[in-house]
Amino acid sequence: MDFFRGRTVSIVTKHHKEQVMGPAFEKIPGLNWKLVPEADTDVLGTFTGEIARTGTQREACIKKIALSTSVPGVDLVAANEGAFGPHPGIPFAQADIELVMLYDSKSNHYWEAWEVSADTNAFSAQINSAAEGMEMAGKHGFPEQGMVVFCKSGEDVFVVKKGIHDKQELQDGLTDALEQNKGAVYIEADLRAMHNPGRMRIIEAATQKLVENLLRACPSCSFPGYAATDAERGLPCEWCGGETEGIKNYIFACKSCGFTEKKPGEKTSMEAMYCPFCNP
Repeated sequence: MDFFRGRTVSIVTKHHKEQVMGPAFEKIPGLNWKLVPEADTDVLGTFTGEIARTGTQREACIKKIALSTSVPGVDLVAANEGAFGPHPGIPFAQADIELVMLYDSKSNHYWEAWEVSADTNAFSAQINSAAEGMEMAGKHGFPEQGMVVFCKSGEDVFVVKKGIHDKQELQDGLTDALEQNKGAVYIEADLRAMHNPGRMRIIEAATQKLVENLLRACPSCSFPGYAATDAERGLPCEWCGGETEGIKNYIFACKSCGFTEKKPGEKTSMEAMYCPFCNP
């Protein structure tokens, strides 16, 4: 594939995501990467709430990309946007949902890949003593997982300390917060990538998925990023042959010429336990 050969992708991040995104992009033949140090992505929102993120996760990622497309010489840009919330497929589970996007201003195309994982240390808890805070941190991966200590009174949030990885620093931060009398005291996981090893792994997985998509060229025009964009359900039940919600075919589409084709899913039949007729 020569589409990216001799080009450089500029990675937009303030939180060291290039450590996992860069090596993944190196798997594309002839593609180099660099960090865009000029971009302050915190202006678009912070996990601790000092600046609220507006719009959807995809819109926020596009805004990050726009921070760098104005930099001279930058025409291929990659960015990530993460969110934490209910897992879309596992009831009552929290999920880390990561989006990685690549934009090429020469062709005016965006490519994207998502990764969802229940493997997350995301938590936030009100505490009444430093000892309680230390115990809570230990249960959630501290000191490898960074911590945040803050006070909250109504809608007002006062962050005491972010990115805490040292036990004495956490002890001091909790003590200071409890003595300041600025509202209820909370401890939570620092969700910024460089302080969250679990999140770094999910960002890496999302980037690798994007790279795999980019390495698939359209069979009609050779444009990169030939990937499944939809699915056709109706996989037959292994017992009665009736239609189920199982994926029968994936619909692949080219972002450039519009060529589409169906490719069969991984299974030829669906287990009866998922059949609405055999197991209603």
